Amino acid sequence: MHRELQRGDRAPRGWAKGLGAARRALALAVLALAAWLVPALASAQTAVPVYRFFNIQTGTHFYTTSTNERDIVLSRWPQFLYEGPVFYAYLTATADTRPVYRFFDTATGTHFYTQSDAERDQFIATQKSYIFEGPVYYAPYGAGADRAALYRFYNTRTYSRFYTDNPAERDQVLQLYPWFQLEGIGYYVFTSMTPNIDVSPIITT
Repeated sequence: MHRELQRGDRAPRGWAKGLGAARRALALAVLALAAWLVPALASAQTAVPVYRFFNIQTGTHFYTTSTNERDIVLSRWPQFLYEGPVFYAYLTATADTRPVYRFFDTATGTHFYTQSDAERDQFIATQKSYIFEGPVYYAPYGAGADRAALYRFYNTRTYSRFYTDNPAERDQVLQLYPWFQLEGIGYYVFTSMTPNIDVSPIITT
């Protein structure tokens, strides 16, 4: 029978070395579990479609992830032509996404979308006709697999924005509609309902 170590007793040779190795093995196991668990938890959420409408009366577009909002528009406002899902987003935050904020412009009856905190704050402070509606979905904060750049145009005739992740549509607008000013990449969007996960650190703007 082994006698318990008493104060002042010397630990058996190799005991401390073995304990250190056990701690290192445990730390490696925890890191391996975290590396497996973070993507697994993040990928548990399925992205939802973002639906697009074209308003034939105003020449502007409307976007929504809400099937309820989509169905209300379809049933009440025939001037909105349904164009279907155009890209995908999450409804709740994940490690590789940031919120997309929506504003309603009471002057034009159109919506404005941005992922930039600085632009959100600027519009709240300076654009009095814009009503802040808060985050409406969550989109990736950078390029990567299963992601696409969402290009943003400013329509100088309607004073509204147009968004597309389709490079062919972007080029067509640039060629045919000179009153659409390309503002660059608004943010990035998912191109799949089950996108690959990127858990890099988030950079705010």
